[in-house]
Amino acid sequence: MFEGSDACVTPVLGLAEAPLDAHNVARGAFAQSGGAWQPQCAPRFVDYGGESA
Repeated sequence: MFEGSDACVTPVLGLAEAPLDAHNVARGAFAQSGGAWQPQCAPRFVDYGGESA
């Protein structure tokens, strides 16, 4: 449908596909809990061990 057009598109993934998508795996976007996939909170902040304000 978008072949040859100047458009930026991405597929809408189902709940069974989303946790296995390479983009989501690399970012740790889902985790299994009790045998079911659960989305993780976003954004996740990283503690680099610096001083707190």
